[in-house]
Amino acid sequence: MEKFTLPCRENQKLAKLLEKIKKDKEVGRLLMMSNVTTISRMGYNDHGPTHVKIVANSSLQILRILLKKGIVPSVVKDYQMDNDDAEVVVV
Repeated sequence: MEKFTLPCRENQKLAKLLEKIKKDKEVGRLLMMSNVTTISRMGYNDHGPTHVKIVANSSLQILRILLKKGIVPSVVKDYQMDNDDAEVVVV
């Protein structure tokens, strides 16, 4: 998934995750194969790389809105992680 991009801002953990996703050929193949089942066999819409990018971006935006409103993610509250970790978990 060489074109998998998200707005990382200053989150180096998220940037590192995205680099790993881009370089992992198996992840790319699995996402492409998911479309074989959903589109070709079942007649559904995209559930491969495009779907993953849209959902990851939307989820990240929602988390950032919640953070601005003062909501503390459960991984921060319950597992002593930070907001950068929460972004990685969401993505």
